[in-house]
Amino acid sequence: MVNSPIKIRAKKYVGIYLAIILFIISFGLGALVGRAWHVRKQITNENGDVQIAKVLSLNRATNRAGVEFNQFWEVWDKIKAKYVKQPVKDVDMFYGAMQGLVMALGDPYSLYLPPQAVSAQWNKPLRHNKLKLKRSSKRSTLTRL
Repeated sequence: MVNSPIKIRAKKYVGIYLAIILFIISFGLGALVGRAWHVRKQITNENGDVQIAKVLSLNRATNRAGVEFNQFWEVWDKIKAKYVKQPVKDVDMFYGAMQGLVMALGDPYSLYLPPQAVSAQWNKPLRHNKLKLKRSSKRSTLTRL
């Protein structure tokens, strides 16, 4: 069987192409993992717990282009320093800001729940309500049994 020059060339270079592709994928994955590891190292304490104060300081350092967060941080600092009912909890202010972001969308179907509210909601026992549908010629009604 006669091999064409194209097939011979393809067999010759397939290893090189695969090595280049593997190198590019390895480099990209390494960069992503290294960046995630670096950020995680910056926001966690010695025990590996995420510290909100470190997250906030990281966010201050990495403001996004096009959005000026200076006013947000000025209000944050004024509340921390001058609010009447001290001490002010960073966690409460953080989750309140998150709720405000979602509310600013103006979408009645979007809701942000802090982790405490979510865990409280999931730990409630489920109630089974039995409903009965009554139909008449003009309307349908639901009644609780």
